[in-house]
Amino acid sequence: MCTYISEHAATDRGYGITVDLLEDVPDLSLYNFKDKVSYVSVFYTTRDNKHIWIRSVNVNGKFIPGHWERKGAQPRPFNPIAVVSPPIEGPLPTNSSVLSLSGPNTIINSLGIQTAEGKGLWEKAMNNQLAVIGNNFRGIEEIGSASFLRASNQYPIPDNLYKN
Repeated sequence: MCTYISEHAATDRGYGITVDLLEDVPDLSLYNFKDKVSYVSVFYTTRDNKHIWIRSVNVNGKFIPGHWERKGAQPRPFNPIAVVSPPIEGPLPTNSSVLSLSGPNTIINSLGIQTAEGKGLWEKAMNNQLAVIGNNFRGIEEIGSASFLRASNQYPIPDNLYKN
């Protein structure tokens, strides 16, 4: 059996520092868990007689988290020492954006939680793009011209007027 303990708890998983224990441990303060355990998962270390749990380990100063591996002909050497993980990030809050429609316009009343990438794109649009967020799959063209040109299909206003 493996007991996987975490410092903090979310709805379906633990986060913060963690450790996977394969032995009896009468004093969790050895692993810096005195009065800190919020999430515990207990499971068999074999699954379907095809997979085995490989406990967390430090290799050359790099933490490798515990994981499932297919049983091999040559079993891995057993790691006898429990290793505490670096802090695992908790889940992001799930506040949704609130939108309202006003004719053809969509107005963002409040912006939900964003990833770092999403936040960067939002700030770029607000600071550098006159708050316009969109794309043009045909490359660089004057804003607003692409849909008119694609719809024209006429010789005097060719579809490739602004091609570079």
